[in-house]
Order: sequence, then C-alpha cells, then structure tokens
Amino acid sequence: FKSTIMHYMQLSAMAKFEGACASTYDTEVNITEDRLKTLVSSVDGLENEDIIDNGRWIITDKTKYHGNEWFEKIKDYMDEKIKNAKSITSEIPFLDRDGKTLLTMLTPTFTEIDSLTKFETESSYSMQEDNELGDSGANTLYMKEGQAKKRLLSYLPKPASLSNNYFLISAHVGKDIPVDPRAAPVKKLQFLKNNDVLKGVTADFTFLTTNCWQCQNAIPLMNDSTKGPEYHRDTTD
Repeated sequence: FKSTIMHYMQLSAMAKFEGACASTYDTEVNITEDRLKTLVSSVDGLENEDIIDNGRWIITDKTKYHGNEWFEKIKDYMDEKIKNAKSITSEIPFLDRDGKTLLTMLTPTFTEIDSLTKFETESSYSMQEDNELGDSGANTLYMKEGQAKKRLLSYLPKPASLSNNYFLISAHVGKDIPVDPRAAPVKKLQFLKNNDVLKGVTADFTFLTTNCWQCQNAIPLMNDSTKGPEYHRDTTD
C-alpha cells in the first residue's frame, strides 16, 4: 500500500497549485495507468482533469531508462527549472512584509522513485547479463548498486531545494536476522520495529529524509454506523 499513499500525497499537493507537474520512475515495473487514473479521480481539484493524458503527470520505468539514464534526465529537468525560475511562479496565501502583497514562489513540482530498493543502473544490469548465477564476476553487484544509490541521495538536496522539486521515494522493509541470536536488537529508527530494516538503500535514505512513513498494516476502513466498507468498490458492495 506504500505506493498508493505516496501517489496520494503527491496528487494532493499538485491539486493545490495550478501548473504543478509530477513524474514517476517505476523501478518495479508494475504500475498501471487505469489504477492511477482512478486514484486521480478521487482527489479534490483533479477529478475533472486527466493529468496523465495531458502530460502533467509523466510516468516511466526501467524498461525505458536505466537508473543512471533517468538520473541524468531529472538532473537536466531541475537545471532547466532553476534557469527559468522567474517565469514559473505561483502566488501563495501569505503576505509580504508590507502586509499587502501576496508572496510568490517557484511553482512546486514532484518526483517519485518507486522504489529505491529496486533501482538499478546500466552497469549493474550489464553485470547481471554478463554473469550466470553464482559467477564471481557479479560479486560486487550490490556494492555497485549501493554506491549509485548513495550518490543519487547525496546529490539531490541542493538541486531539489533550488528547483522546488519534491522527491517522494519508497523502499521495502524486511527483517534483519542477527548472526548472534543473543545479541540485543538494534532499533534503526525511533518507530521502526526491532530488527526491521529498509532493504537495498543506504543510510542517507533516513538521514536526508524530511518525513518518513512506514506502512505496517492495511485493512478495510469500516463505517461506524453501517458497519460496512467506508469506500465501496461499487454500489452493490
């Protein structure tokens, strides 16, 4: 359910700003446009607009771009936005110091990586292609992937801030099985369960994150009065 929550956060923010755009890089290659359009139609302010067909929300995946190729594209996008910042502005409901003039800001845009766990570069993909399972030539595969992810996360804060481009990045959660069963459990984050770990990401994923959400359970939301589902699939449910 992590992807749905991330999409909803992005779409809710987009709906607040005319001209705000978004892009999604799907590393898991499992996004379907029909499901996304259904989600868009439930967001106040976007229900009457097809933001996928009109280009406000661009979606691609690693069958089109390897991670390093996508990274260069998003770098160019942020650079262009910074260069044209004066012509890409939105008024915000806050007054300037004169108490009369509405402040303006560089129109926010949004980028999703879903997920960083499955993010891979062309070189790591080639290593998989060139080596059979168990071959020593792929021994450094995950080291190379980790280096690429660390570089990506280390680079983003400055251009993301200058271009007012917000990144929403998901990751998988798994269990850390200690070698010594008597060892005290290590808590990676305050609200992360003991022995839970974020898979396939570097320490910068939590160190540089503004808000971190973890999906621990997903159950139907029931109406207190009818005791039925709050959100029906259709009128017969």
